[in-house]
Amino acid sequence: MKPDYHDETCSLLRHQDNNNHLELSQTNTRDEKSVRDEDDLRSTLASVAGNILEWYDFAIYGYFSDIIGRNFFPPQNSSSSIIESFLVFGVAFFVRPVGGILMGYIGDVFSQGRDRKYWGWYGSFAMTAACLGTLLGEIVGNLMRSNFTIDQLSNGYWRIPFLCGIFVSLSGFYIKHHVKDHKRVNVALKTYGNHIDNEAHKPLTPLQLACSKQLRGSLISVTASVLLWASGFYMIWVWLVIFMTDLRKPPIPHAFTTNAICLFVTMVILFPFAGWLSDVYGRKPVMTCGAMGLGLFSPIGMHLISEGHWSLLAIQMVLGICLCLYAGPMCAWIVESFPVEARLTSVAIGYNVEMAIAGGLSPSLATWLVREYGAMAAGYLLSTFAMISLIGLHLSPKHDIYQ
Repeated sequence: MKPDYHDETCSLLRHQDNNNHLELSQTNTRDEKSVRDEDDLRSTLASVAGNILEWYDFAIYGYFSDIIGRNFFPPQNSSSSIIESFLVFGVAFFVRPVGGILMGYIGDVFSQGRDRKYWGWYGSFAMTAACLGTLLGEIVGNLMRSNFTIDQLSNGYWRIPFLCGIFVSLSGFYIKHHVKDHKRVNVALKTYGNHIDNEAHKPLTPLQLACSKQLRGSLISVTASVLLWASGFYMIWVWLVIFMTDLRKPPIPHAFTTNAICLFVTMVILFPFAGWLSDVYGRKPVMTCGAMGLGLFSPIGMHLISEGHWSLLAIQMVLGICLCLYAGPMCAWIVESFPVEARLTSVAIGYNVEMAIAGGLSPSLATWLVREYGAMAAGYLLSTFAMISLIGLHLSPKHDIYQ
C-alpha cells in the first residue's frame, strides 16, 4: 500500500501549528511577565522617590525650625520660639495614623508575601529611603545656611527649600500615567468583592482583628518598641543639629556637616547591614544591643556635645550606630508580630500612633528639658525611651505563632 502523503502532510502541518501556538503562548507569557516586572520596577522606583521627597519635607522643617520660630513666634527668647516651632512640627504627625490605617487595610487585603528569610534585609531599605530624604533635606539646609545670612533666611529665603518639595508630586503623576495596573490586582479586587457579597456572616476586617483581644499584647508591644526609633531619629538627626547651632552657646561650627556625614554613614550605608545581621543572628539580639547602647551612652554623649568636645564626629557616630542596630531589624520584627490577616493594619496602628506621639513631640520636649535642666536631661530622655522600648521588645508574644 502506498503511503498517504496527504494525511502525513496534514498531520505534520497540524503538529507544526500546535508547536507555533505553544511557542506563541510561551512568548506572550514571557512578554507579559517582562512588562509586569518592568512595571514593578518603575512603580517601586517612583514610590521610593516619593518616600525620599516626603521625608525631605519633614526634614526641611526641622532644619529651619529656628528660622521659622523667629518669623512666627516672636518676640521671645530663642528656646521658647524653637519649642513652639517644634510643636507645630509635631502637629503634622497626628494625621499619620489615619493614612497609615487606610494603606495598611489595603495592604492586608491585596498584598503578596515575600520570603521571610530576608525580611530584615528587605525591611531595612524602606527606612533607608526615609533616611535619604532626611539627608537630602540636611544638605539643602546646610547649603542655604552657608550661602545666606540669618537675616536673609528670616526675610523669606527659608521658603525656597519648601518650594522644591513640590517635586514629591511628580512620582505620583508618574505612577498614575506610566505604570499599568496588573491583572492580578484587578482579579484580587473582583474576587474580594464577590467574597464579601456572598458571605452570609462577614469575617472580621483587618482593623477589627488588629484591635481584638487576641492581638492586644502584640499591639502594645510594638507601640512601645517603636518609641525609641520615633524619638531617637528626630532627636539625633534633626533636633541635635539645632541644639548645636542655636541652643548651645557658642554654637558648634560645622554642625550640619558633621550631622550629615554621620547620617550618611550610619543610616544609609550601615542600615541594610543591620537588617541583614538580624536575618542571621535574630531580631531581638541585634535590637537589644542598639537600645542598650543608646540607653547607656546618650546622657554621656549629650554632655560631651554640650561641652564642645573635640570628638564630636565620633560621639554622633556612636549614637547613630546604636540607633541603626535598633531600627535596622525593626521593620521585619514588627511585621512578624502579627498574623497575616491583619498584619499591615496592625503595624500601621502601632507604628504611626507612636510616631505621632514620640516622633512629633520629642524635639520640643528635648528643647524644654535642655532649657530647664541642661543638656544631659535630653540624653536621659532618650535613655528612658530606650528602657521602655526594651521592655516592649522583650515582653512581646512569641513570633513563631504567626510564622
